[in-house]
Amino acid sequence: MGMKIIYTDPNPRQENLNRVPSAKGVKLDQLLRKADIISLHVHLNLSTKGMISKSRLSLLKKQSILINVSRAELVDTKSLLKMLNSGDLFGVGLDVFNEEPTKPGDPLLNHPNVVCSPHMAAVTFDSHKNVIKNCFDNLDRARQGYKVLWKVA
Repeated sequence: MGMKIIYTDPNPRQENLNRVPSAKGVKLDQLLRKADIISLHVHLNLSTKGMISKSRLSLLKKQSILINVSRAELVDTKSLLKMLNSGDLFGVGLDVFNEEPTKPGDPLLNHPNVVCSPHMAAVTFDSHKNVIKNCFDNLDRARQGYKVLWKVA
């Protein structure tokens, strides 16, 4: 599609880097300053919670689009909405919300520059195949007397 791809990853694995050889790794702040489209694919933990803070949001270009399909807690939602309303950010794509299910009055739901989906971006044919495979692998491990890998408590 003619895009230049930049990414940030605190622990890049070589096999992933080889998938797109033209992609360039940069620091997060540099990525936020340079990218036109930022897509978050990050686990939520103590080091990532609030990682897209008010100060980091201010690094984005006015024509940028921020897409969050990971966890709502990664982004300062109040500052995000203020930037959208002031025109300091062009658009947002959300598959995750601070409160789920989202309330009809959520200002992000009705914002003209926001596209929302109901926390289902990860639902694909391949993801279902993986879930089913993991279930059967786990059952097989339990049957053989091994510790199960995934357990719901």
